[in-house]
Amino acid sequence: MSFEQQLISWRRELHQNPELSLQEVATTARIRDWLQSGGLTLL
Repeated sequence: MSFEQQLISWRRELHQNPELSLQEVATTARIRDWLQSGGLTLL
C-alpha cells in the first residue's frame, strides 16, 4: 500500500468512528499507534 493510500485509509477510519470534541480518547490512541508503528518515538 502506498503512503497516500495509507493516509486515505486512516482518514476514512477516523471519520467512521467520530468522537466528541475534547473526548478523543480512541482517536488519540489510534494516532499514537500509527506513529509508533512507523518508528516514531513519542515524548
